Amino acid sequence: LGGAQVASRFGNLSVGSGLQAAVCARDRVRLCHLDGASEPVDVCVPLARTVLQARFVSLDCVEYLALASNAGLHLFSADGASLSGSLEIGKFPRHPNLNPAIAEACTTVEGVHGSSLLAAGTSQGQLAILHFDASRGRLSVEHSLDSQSGCNITALATSIAYVASGDEDGNIRVWDASNFSETSMFRFPGAPCSGMLVRGQELVAAFGTGQIRAYNIAHEHQLYEFDAHCRSLNAIALHATRQLLASVGEDGFLNVWELPKGDRGTVRLLSSS
Repeated sequence: LGGAQVASRFGNLSVGSGLQAAVCARDRVRLCHLDGASEPVDVCVPLARTVLQARFVSLDCVEYLALASNAGLHLFSADGASLSGSLEIGKFPRHPNLNPAIAEACTTVEGVHGSSLLAAGTSQGQLAILHFDASRGRLSVEHSLDSQSGCNITALATSIAYVASGDEDGNIRVWDASNFSETSMFRFPGAPCSGMLVRGQELVAAFGTGQIRAYNIAHEHQLYEFDAHCRSLNAIALHATRQLLASVGEDGFLNVWELPKGDRGTVRLLSSS
């Protein structure tokens, strides 16, 4: 990206409701059917040199494929066949102290639950809340949140109540999803945040140190912490109803953990492969 490093090794896989998997592959995204029903399809982003993240998102109950890249944010139909809307990187909010050494890019994206809004992070530390007008095929900036003081946003998580962002310096900020006022902040200095999940008042975050931390959002305190991998964590996934967490790391392992409820109990490793 113009000699500057903003590409992330995190969040490069997303699975949609139609059993499609989207995998980032440099300047494009490959869509694969998990049941092998059809051949893989490549989705190319106009003017993009590097696609940093692919996410299936639901906007007003319709599923789309959102692609974050150095060119901005592009929203495709879930099958990747047609472009539904886009916002070029030059129209994203900029940090007031823009660092010319860092290439501008949209780095992360998540849908805001039950709405037509998207949360999109940038390499310059801005968090943009975007509105998608499906009738016009138009993406526009609804809110601009200075989330990480110029530091590359590497992870986003949303729930009905919250929007959270994490950066490469280990800072996590949480906003109220109803009015986008900041509610809490957590720090893990020097540990890039590689993934986050929010369930109720609990936020679970993975870091480049191989550690996982859980926080209580309302009370702004850490619940527990454990060493999940001996190298950087790439992604985490939480079971829909049970206290089970899957994690994958650069050590090549897939681990499944049983998490405690709140700050009581201990973390147990159930399987490792």
